[in-house]
Amino acid sequence: MNVLFLDIDGVLNSAESRARGTTPEDAVFDPIAVARLDRIVVATGARIVVSSAWRCMNDAEAYIDGLLRERGFHHGLLDVTPEHCDPRRGNRGREIDAWLARHAVGRFVIVDDEWDFDEHHRPYLVKTCFATGLLDEHVEAAISILGAADPRP
Repeated sequence: MNVLFLDIDGVLNSAESRARGTTPEDAVFDPIAVARLDRIVVATGARIVVSSAWRCMNDAEAYIDGLLRERGFHHGLLDVTPEHCDPRRGNRGREIDAWLARHAVGRFVIVDDEWDFDEHHRPYLVKTCFATGLLDEHVEAAISILGAADPRP
């Protein structure tokens, strides 16, 4: 199983999408960025695990899944990383490590605009920026890290 650890702010939400939106709702889960996320999933067969702080909200999985579906993403979420939402308790990389320790994963990629990862995460990190969010170059980098999906059913 391939896994994509997904941050949201700085990946699906960006300053650019906020500027483009006519309402506050338009600025979240930018349909262009969601379509790019979809391209990664289709190309690699990756499953989505939310590593964003958004996962700390009540009923986060259902809320995030609903917003993704509204914006055209129909693959669903696999899971969220453990909730160490207090920044004094750890970083996103450690939360990803905790998730990986409990699941069988072939390959993984981390798509995030932050640097709160340890050195051993860096080869798997596709670094976006809050100004633009997920771009085509990030899609290609993530596909390269994960490899192509097996075309067999």
